[in-house]
Amino acid sequence: AIENHHKLYLWGGHTQKLPFSSSTKTATQPSVDVYNVLTCTWKKEGCSGIAPLGPDGCAYAQDGDLLHVFGGWDGDQFYNTLHQLTLSTLEWKEVWHKGSIPSRKARAGMTKCGESLVLFGGFGTIATEQDPTLPQQRRAHEIMEGMTNELHLFSLSNCKYHKVYDEVSNIFHSFII
Repeated sequence: AIENHHKLYLWGGHTQKLPFSSSTKTATQPSVDVYNVLTCTWKKEGCSGIAPLGPDGCAYAQDGDLLHVFGGWDGDQFYNTLHQLTLSTLEWKEVWHKGSIPSRKARAGMTKCGESLVLFGGFGTIATEQDPTLPQQRRAHEIMEGMTNELHLFSLSNCKYHKVYDEVSNIFHSFII
């Protein structure tokens, strides 16, 4: 949950497996549950815009009135999209970005540090290089699922990812900045 002006905002979580283009999937996600800490009441609020399609295991970071949401899992596939929810208007938008884009994953950690988002770790789809001695047509990336040590910085001013570290790992992570 994210706090803003005496309200807690709750979005996402595990959903049933629905096809990527499912109208049910896109229709059920653009709402948030809002808890008013002053009145001790819950209210479901509708949102405008396009919400992230992978609501399970997203990484979150708050920047004032903005909630940044990265990646996630929809029961069928992992995502590496970055969305923003403006808390005062409850409007979603996808953030178009450039640079060294992180792998598709869920369960990553994300926090705001200065004018950047720091994205670390997670579980998802990892591209690995095959044996370079193989013929070129067989040297393409092999895709697997696993945990990652990826560390990316995302500049909020120019919407560009910068890969700091990228190694495959076999343990879970946490971090503090």
